[in-house]
Amino acid sequence: MTRRTIVLCFIGTIASIGALSAHREAIGATSASVLMERASTCERRLLASPSLMKLRSSWERCIARYAAAASAAPAHPLARTALQRQAELTLALSRRSGRRQDADAAERLAVRLRARNADQAAAPDGAATSASGARSSPAPRTRPGIRVIIDPGHGGKDPGAVGDAGVQEKDVVLDVAKRVRTVLSKDRRVTVILTRADDRFLPLEARTAFATERRADLFISIHANSSPRRAATGVETYVLGGSSDEDARATAERENTTPGQAAPNTNALIQAMLADLSDTTREEHSIALAHSVKESFVRTVGARYPVVDLGIKRAPFYVLLNTGMPSILAEIAFLSNPEDERRLAQTSFRQRVAEALAAGILAYAASPVMARSAE
Repeated sequence: MTRRTIVLCFIGTIASIGALSAHREAIGATSASVLMERASTCERRLLASPSLMKLRSSWERCIARYAAAASAAPAHPLARTALQRQAELTLALSRRSGRRQDADAAERLAVRLRARNADQAAAPDGAATSASGARSSPAPRTRPGIRVIIDPGHGGKDPGAVGDAGVQEKDVVLDVAKRVRTVLSKDRRVTVILTRADDRFLPLEARTAFATERRADLFISIHANSSPRRAATGVETYVLGGSSDEDARATAERENTTPGQAAPNTNALIQAMLADLSDTTREEHSIALAHSVKESFVRTVGARYPVVDLGIKRAPFYVLLNTGMPSILAEIAFLSNPEDERRLAQTSFRQRVAEALAAGILAYAASPVMARSAE
């Protein structure tokens, strides 16, 4: 066999593989369309029949059909629609059943949707491209300063976590927030506003509305953690999302609950997450802000005190929903840990924490990610 013959055979093989791949994709797309139609028909019949809606099996059948449509051709545009409907039907089932496992399933689907949107929004190399395909540079900031909302958690009738020695979360975080404001205000480019400047109760929804009404660039909610495990210690930094683990879920449930008020409905939180799935840009900025603040905390506070870095986590915190700007929640220490409580009672420790948080915010403000957020 001559070299020319070998090359031609190789080219023919590659072409055959490409044709086979294209054929498979076409079959997958056709299958997805058929399965999507079946799932849609199933849903229409379900929602039109009160008797079917009473049967869990009817809901599960339609959910399964949307799941099949989503997996038939994952790259097909219909796959996202199928996944969205699967999530929304699962959420509707959760509302009817009241079962925790149904809410968990809806939350997992919401996380999958968010990840899918993020993948679609990202350029192949992570850089923006113009219509001609050329790489574009990050846009410069269009205004000289930034407006930062610092949210001291709890307050008034809501003490938050309380340590064995009586140190209350609401007092600690208010003091830290004021110190952060003092440090940041030294930079003339930064305007700092506190959601509360004294010991008053502020509903969760009022905090996000406060930030939105003032057209803030950043939202940072400060809290002190608590755990049934007295040895638990460290700093956690949160962004909005499905719970990273059981500890994250428990923390969100505790922070979402205030005395005298019903806790925000889990299904409502998941529904809000589903409605917010398209805002992948804000998620990118929130994660970057969380990294900057967390790294500054570990570096600055860790230079003088032992610090356990518990990482960046996701959880459905009410105050991080619907803010419209990069938003994070920082759990600066554990009041349930006797040593952490002792430190949180010290003004020197609070000052060090405030300086760390402020430095992280300023580092993010100077980053290319923050520059892109001003587009």
